Amino acid sequence: MTYLMINSRLNMNSAARIYGFVFILLIGLLAGCSGSKKVTAGPENIKVSQPRIFAPNFKKALYKADMKVYGRELSGLMLFKKSKGSTRVAFISEFGLKYFDLEVPANDTAAVTFHYLIDLMNRKPVMKMLEISFGMLFLHYPENDRTYTFECQPGRNIKVIKYKGEKAIYGYEQHSGQVTDVRQNGLFKPKIRMEAGEYEVQYPSKIRFWQGKKIEIDLMLVEE
Repeated sequence: MTYLMINSRLNMNSAARIYGFVFILLIGLLAGCSGSKKVTAGPENIKVSQPRIFAPNFKKALYKADMKVYGRELSGLMLFKKSKGSTRVAFISEFGLKYFDLEVPANDTAAVTFHYLIDLMNRKPVMKMLEISFGMLFLHYPENDRTYTFECQPGRNIKVIKYKGEKAIYGYEQHSGQVTDVRQNGLFKPKIRMEAGEYEVQYPSKIRFWQGKKIEIDLMLVEE
């Protein structure tokens, strides 16, 4: 009996090590990396930057927006405006017609608030996609003891945050912290991707979200 218990524990430990290795490998492959290793510091023990899309001192930004929702195409302007406890996101047409108006809290203590939605978007799948997308954009997912950071290429990291049955995977530059891509996965939840690029000082010039071919959002920074 003792032998069987010891052998069982050894098998469980081996399985855990194998699972951990496979997990790291899969995350690396998902992020487009040739290899990956867990890291907490950069060269010469310099602390690695945290992933960011908008700088901490960001106040507001205006983007030209194109959105596809179940075959319908919408265009206009999207405004991001940061306040003390949240970020307001409003999408309006060039003629002033409001498509949606929502608010992303600065942390996870409150849910995303929808102040307005046109009928086309007043559906649970669309609302969930918007909630997750802008939650990823403004780093709504808090870090916890199930957060992992890996170096997948020299100078490039990925961070995996598991939270309430969801998993957000951020790919970003190690020293600047600038996020280039995000993936959201969760059991029985929509799989959503985001890409960001051509960073200005405080935020990216281009942002793109998509959930398969059902919903797509393309944003281009308007020159101020």
